[in-house]
Amino acid sequence: MVQRSWQLWEEGEHEASERLLRKAAAMGSVQASAILGRILQQRGAHDEAWPYCVAAAEGGHELGFLGLGERCERHNDDAQAEKYYRQAIAVAQAAATRSQARVLLARLKHRQGEAADAERWYREAAETGYPDGMFIYGAYLDMLGRGDEAEPWHRRCAEQGVPGAFASLGALELARGNLAEAEAWYRRAADAGHMSSVLELGLMAHRSEDLPQAEQWYRKAAHSGMPMAMSLLGDVISRSDPEEAEHWYRQAATAGVTDAMMRLSHLTRLRGDLGESEQWLRQAAEGGDGMAMYLVGHGFEERGELGEAARWYERGAEAGNSAATFQVGWLRHGQNDLVEAERWWRQGAEAGHGPTMVMLATLLGATGRGAEAAIWGERAAQTGDEMALDLLRKVQEQLRQNGTGA
Repeated sequence: MVQRSWQLWEEGEHEASERLLRKAAAMGSVQASAILGRILQQRGAHDEAWPYCVAAAEGGHELGFLGLGERCERHNDDAQAEKYYRQAIAVAQAAATRSQARVLLARLKHRQGEAADAERWYREAAETGYPDGMFIYGAYLDMLGRGDEAEPWHRRCAEQGVPGAFASLGALELARGNLAEAEAWYRRAADAGHMSSVLELGLMAHRSEDLPQAEQWYRKAAHSGMPMAMSLLGDVISRSDPEEAEHWYRQAATAGVTDAMMRLSHLTRLRGDLGESEQWLRQAAEGGDGMAMYLVGHGFEERGELGEAARWYERGAEAGNSAATFQVGWLRHGQNDLVEAERWWRQGAEAGHGPTMVMLATLLGATGRGAEAAIWGERAAQTGDEMALDLLRKVQEQLRQNGTGA
């Protein structure tokens, strides 16, 4: 009966297959309970899966232990989860389960901060020879910045036709500057339906200013439902077909892409629809876009709402936006809060923003710290930033007036 259910599943007759599995499980088949439990878990029907996983585990089946371990982990019972994963490892016969149980235990250990144990189990999962285990271990090594160690595992996966491995090898070659090799791997992944690689091919073409090729790849990824590709497609066709570009921006923005929200804010402002423009700008800011936060703050500042302006500038600064860091320092300086002004300007200066370096130098010079002011002034000049150079001339005049600089 179980064998027949597998045949039906392979033929796409999932409902009929499941009916047979339920019947076999009711008759006491451990294997049917194990398979049905996994199917229900993958569907998200965890409560319904539970008794089947219990029955399978009581019968000593590896999938039953896996299912119980995952349920315990979802309920934050790590000790029981680990116990079940180890039991699955101990009894597993299928290569897929031997690998999967080790991966689940490795992820548990990683989440618990036990890096050595996590790596050990990831490696054991890879050493089973099962492609998923090898790929996941390679990805783990990539995450740790150990790409050279990851490469052999990705190549072994690639030999078995794993699209994600093609993509990983493409990323490795791209990081090394081997563009032809990177493109070849990404094309293999894209041909296998790996949409992230389609997007990467678009980015490579875009960076090389081959806009027709970039459009082709972005369009393919956008039609597959990738929001970032939708936004980028809008960028490359914005001049040739602004109406279609706006369509894609709206699709991407609705999916949460803040770059697309910013584009829509700009487009609607140009059309005079200030309400919609502000709406998109605020959504981008709430979505974490530092420049949007800066612009929201600027709007409040223009309206004289300095408290709200400072709040948004600070959020933008914390998100890494240099203009926001500059401006929050400026506001604090205007309020004569020199300690806070210096703190924000120093943060921006240390991040490499030329104009903020100049403002820090201005403050330092005005408070009698001419030597340090000169250092920041010199660093600002080295950035070559036009705004920085213009401000620097004013700083030098300030230093001459204070008698602390040339």
